[in-house]
Amino acid sequence: MFDGNTWIVTRRQKTHTPSNVRLLDIPLKILKELGDPSRETVFKIPSNNCCNDYLIALGKKCGIRTTQIYAKITNQKISEDMEELAGKLAGFSNL
Repeated sequence: MFDGNTWIVTRRQKTHTPSNVRLLDIPLKILKELGDPSRETVFKIPSNNCCNDYLIALGKKCGIRTTQIYAKITNQKISEDMEELAGKLAGFSNL
């Protein structure tokens, strides 16, 4: 927590670059209900190829064409973007 919110802070397996993901209300509720401190993960972790297949399928359904670009993004920028997303999802917090 660097901004008062809960984050998953880890490093990418291949490049070892930092990867920070802010946990919004719904994921926090899921962790509270399903989390088991004795386990390293909450859910089964799919392979990289499986994730790529899912992302390609989602991109096609959404009509999105992407090019993979590695960029340096600051924690501040991620925090601002997640704050904006949290505000948009606030109406769904009754789940």
